[in-house]
This record gives sequence, structure tokens and C-alpha cells, in this order.
Amino acid sequence: MDNSIAALAGLRKAFFAMRTAGDLAELLAVSPAHLVAVAFRPWYHIFELPKKDGTMRLIEDPDDRLQPLQDGLNDYLQAVYWHQRSPAAYGFLVIPTGDPEPRHIETNARKHIGKPWLLNCDLEDFFHQITAGRVHKLFADAPFGFDEEVCDLLVRLTTFRGRCPMGAPTSPVLSNLVFSATDADLTDLARRRGWTYTRYADDLSFSSYDPLDWDDYTHIQRAVIRHDYEFNPEKAALFGPDDPKIVTGLLLGTQDVEVPPDFFPQLTDDIHQLAGAMRVQFRVNPRGSRTTARFRRSVEGKLRFAERIMGRKHPGVAKLWKDYRNAVKPPAKHIQRSWFDFEYW
Repeated sequence: MDNSIAALAGLRKAFFAMRTAGDLAELLAVSPAHLVAVAFRPWYHIFELPKKDGTMRLIEDPDDRLQPLQDGLNDYLQAVYWHQRSPAAYGFLVIPTGDPEPRHIETNARKHIGKPWLLNCDLEDFFHQITAGRVHKLFADAPFGFDEEVCDLLVRLTTFRGRCPMGAPTSPVLSNLVFSATDADLTDLARRRGWTYTRYADDLSFSSYDPLDWDDYTHIQRAVIRHDYEFNPEKAALFGPDDPKIVTGLLLGTQDVEVPPDFFPQLTDDIHQLAGAMRVQFRVNPRGSRTTARFRRSVEGKLRFAERIMGRKHPGVAKLWKDYRNAVKPPAKHIQRSWFDFEYW
């Protein structure tokens, strides 16, 4: 797949040229009848996953008919947002080949290195605050300007129970697009006060060479409330010159970022849990389960994250990769092969 900046420009142009439901169906490579049938009856698999704090996160996973349409829409919407992205936004962005300013979790944290004062804020249930009404307004207003039929289809394809679902491929980019006006106000506030402001998904970070205090948090909160969003006050954190500083899970050093001290012990525990889950799977259901596969992908993602930040040759990273491979390795007596195990398909 062409992942160049020129390719993104082409996708953006095609999406803006869309004017009818038929055009939308053609963009998504389905028939108009199929598009309408899925849009008017979107199905989601609903389940919960535990968060780090012990509470549960609601997941709304689109079914096999809806997800390909959302994947296609995500490609177009990411192309649109890349060309008009907020200078503060660092999460959920596509990184095309040759991107002069790649935005991701690491570059987000690096923006705050060297600042003695840091204030972190967290939005409450961010995707669920991106309501169907906000999404409809997004597509009806400039620069999209779609008519009611197209807006209605796009809203039906991307929202569930009146808001963006946690689990749909389109929810992250829609949250960025809808939050653009708030980003603009917060960027202006930060500029006037001499702060650095970045946002990674629902995590907002403000850093400064001058002291920050809780009155500053109140000013930030007011700017967000004006746009009818809510903060999670329990996750607000203020760091001073002598405090270790964490931005989106990364520890700020004097010149670079690294994983925090508790990262390796927590990931070690995850790998032990995965090993136990895999033993049960090999004994009970050798073909695997969705839950175990999801947990395995999560652990592997954390490993790749640590490798990216610390380097593959870091002793802690190398040991965790070894433990992970042992955890997912089938016991010799349970090794089974079929044609589906080989990548000919």
C-alpha cells in the first residue's frame, strides 16, 4: 500500500469530492444497497477489559460487515486530518513515508523535555464525549459540507448509542477532527502564557519554564468546558522542578525519554499471566481464543514499545522478549500442524 504524502493527498481529494451516497459506496468499494444495509443496522460485539487501575473498560468491537467499511473511512479521514492536523495533536495520526514531523507517543513526550514544570490533564471517556451530534456537525460544516443523506450515513457508520464507540477504527481520527476547535483554543492559551501544549488522545500535557499551579489548571479546564468537554479530575497531575515527570507513560530525562521504573515489573507480570493463559489454551483449545489472542497482541505491543524507546539490545528488553517467546511456545506434546499454520493463504 502506498503510504506516501502524495497518496494521502489523493485520498483527501477523493473524499472531499464525494457528494452522494453512491459516491460513498464507490469510495468504500461496496454496493449502495450493502452500504445502506450495514449503516442502518450496525452490529458490535460488546465486552469489557480490565484497566491498570482495576476498573473495567467497555469495548464495542464492530462486526465483520461493519469493520471493513470503518477501516476504509479511517483511511480517508486520516488523510484529511493529516493535512489539517492541530500542532498540538500527537496521538492517532498516520505517519506517511517522508513525514517531516512524525507524531507519535515518543515525539509527544519529547516536546516537554527540559521544562521544569509540567501539568497533565485527562479527558473523561473521550470517545464517548464525541457524540453523534458532534460528528454530524463535523461533516455538515466546512470543509466537508456534505448533504443530509451523506452526513446521516457517515454518522450511522461511525457512531453507536449516540457517540463514537470504543473499538471502532474511525473513533480515534474522528476525536481528533471534532476536537480541533478545542485544540486551537488551548494552543492559543498556551502561546499567550509561554507554555508548551501537546495532546495524545485524551491526555493533555502543558509544560513551562515558569511555575505552573492549580490556578493554571482551572484556566485550562474553563477553556475545555466552553466546548462542552469534561476532565477526569482524579488524573490531573502537577510536577515541579524536583519531581520525576511522566508524559503519556514515558519518563522525561534531561535529553531523552525512557520507560518508567515500574514498566518492566508490570510487563513481567503480564508475560507470566500470558504464559498461564497459553498453557490453558494449549490444553483446552489448541486453535486459540479471541481473548487470549487479544491479550497476546497487547503484551507484544508493549514489548515493541519498550524496544522502540530503550533499544532491542537493552538487557531488560532482551530478557522480556525471551520470556515472551517461552510463554507463547507450544509444549512439545501439543504441537499440531495443519495447512492453516503456513502462510500460503
